[in-house]
Amino acid sequence: MFRLFFVLLVLLADARMEDQLKPFLVSLPGQDHFESFQELASLDQLAHLKLLNGLPGQRQAVHIKSFSQGSFYALMTDKQANFLRTDYDPNYLFNPGDTSLWAQTGYGSDSIIGVIDTGFSPGLEAFRDKDMSRAPKRWKGICEAGQQFQSYTCNRFVYIVFSLSSSLLLEPFVCLSFCRKVIGARFFLGNARRVQAYLDVNYSLAASDIRSPIDTKGHGTHCASTVGGRQVHNTGLASGMAVGGAPLCRLAIYKACWNRCNYADVFDAFVSAIRDGVDVISLSLGAGLGHDAGSRGGFLAQKKGIPVVAAAGNEGPYGELSNQAPWLLTVGACTLDRDFIAEMELWDDDQHFSKTIQVTSLSEGAIWPEDSFLRFDTFNLTYSSTTHTWGRFCKESRENMQGKIVICHESNSANAALYWGGAAAVILVHTPFIVRQDYRGLKPIFYVSFSEADILNDFLKTARSPGAIISKIKTLTGLTPAPRVAAFSSRGSPNFSIIKPDIIAPGVDILASWLPKDDAKRSFKFLSGTSMATPQVAAIVAMLKTLHPTWSPAMIKSAIMTTASPLDNTGEPIKDFDEKVATPYAMGAGFINPSEAMEPGLVLDFTDFIENDLDCKDCNYPSIVVTLLKSQKVVVKRTFTVVSFPPLPKDYLFYHFLKHDIPSELNVEAPHMVFDLEEGVKVITISITFSLNDTTITGTLFGSLLWRCYAYKHPGYKVRLPFVVKA
Repeated sequence: MFRLFFVLLVLLADARMEDQLKPFLVSLPGQDHFESFQELASLDQLAHLKLLNGLPGQRQAVHIKSFSQGSFYALMTDKQANFLRTDYDPNYLFNPGDTSLWAQTGYGSDSIIGVIDTGFSPGLEAFRDKDMSRAPKRWKGICEAGQQFQSYTCNRFVYIVFSLSSSLLLEPFVCLSFCRKVIGARFFLGNARRVQAYLDVNYSLAASDIRSPIDTKGHGTHCASTVGGRQVHNTGLASGMAVGGAPLCRLAIYKACWNRCNYADVFDAFVSAIRDGVDVISLSLGAGLGHDAGSRGGFLAQKKGIPVVAAAGNEGPYGELSNQAPWLLTVGACTLDRDFIAEMELWDDDQHFSKTIQVTSLSEGAIWPEDSFLRFDTFNLTYSSTTHTWGRFCKESRENMQGKIVICHESNSANAALYWGGAAAVILVHTPFIVRQDYRGLKPIFYVSFSEADILNDFLKTARSPGAIISKIKTLTGLTPAPRVAAFSSRGSPNFSIIKPDIIAPGVDILASWLPKDDAKRSFKFLSGTSMATPQVAAIVAMLKTLHPTWSPAMIKSAIMTTASPLDNTGEPIKDFDEKVATPYAMGAGFINPSEAMEPGLVLDFTDFIENDLDCKDCNYPSIVVTLLKSQKVVVKRTFTVVSFPPLPKDYLFYHFLKHDIPSELNVEAPHMVFDLEEGVKVITISITFSLNDTTITGTLFGSLLWRCYAYKHPGYKVRLPFVVKA
């Protein structure tokens, strides 16, 4: 354990009294020793106040003054000073008084998250293990040696420090021989090779592939750093800092995908992860329905109490959803309240007039002279205002593109224009179906909205010598409305009796670690996809499991779904890509809300899943699908369990049923819920009756059921279940 070194200044007369406040100058060791603190927040006055407020004792420690280098001057008792000297865990520096999920779980420090993907890039700053305590004793995994990867590559180091009591006494650091961030790594290729020997399926390795856990694709590195990467500053855009969902968690890497993913290898990765002792599995891989590896592996994992968080897929808005199994927590993607904006001043030399439009870009590395004047390439350029497309594919004569701003019809030709055609920059119309790309090049690619594209087109039609001056890209946050469901996020199907996806999380323009060039310790890239949303949810699941170790995977899923928000940051229902209100088939229960999922009040538990039963009609699921025929009434049962009311009332809990989000064509009858705690009643099964008010209605109706708790001191607890009625 780290030590805090003190210079004691006794200024008060009666120092013998245990609760006597005395002045102390607290000197923290240098940044090299306390990197994990410095990366979570600067050691400023606010941090010192939080530290002092969390000290034990009847007397409140008093902050006097903070100095540079992290030192501060304060009044405290001898007992409080001794607590700092001997009992203080540095990983919890900012925990006192902090009720966030990060603080309550030590930033995920006790969680082991398994990532099944394309491997990882060892040596990146996001995966450093400096100042991390030993891996949990329950861990049974290994670091499997392979090409360019030794068993000690999973950042296993030995730290030795000198005890102050004697310069000759070596005192081993707490995590002697087991200080690590990535505590296990394996790779799986044998099944793919065997399949290739018998079937006409090419699993041959690319020339760049490495037979070891080392990532050569980038996808696995991005997902692993998203779920558990440590904080890295000065990354460029996105406010210049990147940090994973559970920055102090332990990562177990399972490389099961190469040129493609073989189901048998992915399933073997599941089996190994379960055997190794992971707490959660993050699966950013798409899969078909039925007996796929995600479904089968996830079924085994949940039987062992291991939640599996899986991507919904990127086939939206009309393609098939992946990872449909009810025992998986399936994640869709949505936008953030953040964007990257530059101003483009349109200028015509001959007519001396200008207009300004806003463009967006992920080209953080783009280099071009600020306030430089660039000409537009208008060679053979036509524009359709109805489809918002430019009538070219950026493959025309090279001499027309050299050093100019080129407007392209579609993104596949953007690279050709920049590097084959020698363009200075490329502009694309950003439709909901175009996923913005981070090309990581030195030339920028800009995106314009429909309205800005019309302005640009009008300008180009009238200008005789069109050009533009482009400002540097700026990061803007707090944009509205957000979130919004991403167009590419796969949607659930009315053909199943459960709603998928279960939840949505940010999956558009996510910044995370990427494959480094040469021996660089940092490399970052923006990516979009449900693959990017999934590890964020996996991190939350891991920390919830740390906070509530007795909860089943279904209880954790329920806590996340029943507390999710259906509203955006303007207080309006979350919209889909087409500006319409998003349905449960697009967003599941809504946008994930980890602060409320920590203490949901009630959960729905279910452990009796049947393998291959994807319909799960009798499951106690935190969403409802009903088929109604004219005058028919359908009764659905759900069982609720009291799990977290700190502290519980002594007499009863009352949950009032509110008819707030039920279509007028539908009648729903549900009881209020009263938990008689004096009699020990903490589990209630209720019946919910659905019927049509208008029997001529056909189609699909969407809504949600809401119960709100009105118990004393707990007015904010609520449970919300989305539903779909097929009439």
